[in-house]
Amino acid sequence: MKRVRTPLHISARRRLTQLVSYAILVVGMLAIGFPILWALVSSFKAPGDIFNVPMEWIPPTFHFDNYTKPFTQTNFGIYFFNSFLAAGVTVLLSIIVASLAGFGLAKYNFFGKNLVFLAILATMMLPVQVILIPLYLVVRDLGWLDSYRGLIIPQAVTALSIFLMRQHILTIPDDYIDAARIDGSSDLGILWRVILPMSKPVISAVTVFSFLGSWDSFLWPMVVVTKSSLRTIPLGISLFFTEYATEYNQALAVAIMVMIPVLVLYTILQNQFVEGMTRSGLK
Repeated sequence: MKRVRTPLHISARRRLTQLVSYAILVVGMLAIGFPILWALVSSFKAPGDIFNVPMEWIPPTFHFDNYTKPFTQTNFGIYFFNSFLAAGVTVLLSIIVASLAGFGLAKYNFFGKNLVFLAILATMMLPVQVILIPLYLVVRDLGWLDSYRGLIIPQAVTALSIFLMRQHILTIPDDYIDAARIDGSSDLGILWRVILPMSKPVISAVTVFSFLGSWDSFLWPMVVVTKSSLRTIPLGISLFFTEYATEYNQALAVAIMVMIPVLVLYTILQNQFVEGMTRSGLK
């Protein structure tokens, strides 16, 4: 005899599923949040108190100078400026190039269009280590070593940005473009007045990815920059770890400060970022 499920059984099963889901989310939140909380607490400690067992969640003495010493004793003010400059210009260039490329790949028909798009996507499978030496040789021959151009331009445009813009622009009806052409608008005018105003969510996604990629970049700045005046924050943090001593407390303090701009940017663009990822087909 077949067993009939009553609404009470269904409701109990649904509650159990929700309970398990919440438990998994809580465990994941603790796994992600514990290192951040540990770094925040340790950034106010003296170097000898960081690795005490058991761990002291409230420092015996708050060393607020851990947040000021990197700026007074080293050049972290310059490093922050370089990182903000590199990230800002990278975002701007990425939006410009990705918009132009995405518009062309989405709304124009030309020979080899799909092949070009596949070639762009194929570059996403190549780790930066594979192209590091050829890219360095190109930058050297252009005379861009130890310059902002060499630091910014080679990593300003990514295949992911072009992919996101192309996928979103494909969803924009051609009727808008045809109407703009009838009104006498040029191709750049269509991009500026029609496509970009309708692409704010995906532009937000490109902004977040481009900013984060440049802000956290370590390998390429380490290769292309030797001058102290051009170092970025990741290179500056590495200076705390030397052969004879390691300033964990100051390194953690800088790491906490480095997180703040990323959190602020994502908080501001959060809604449009999620919408842009959904419209581009990524979930």
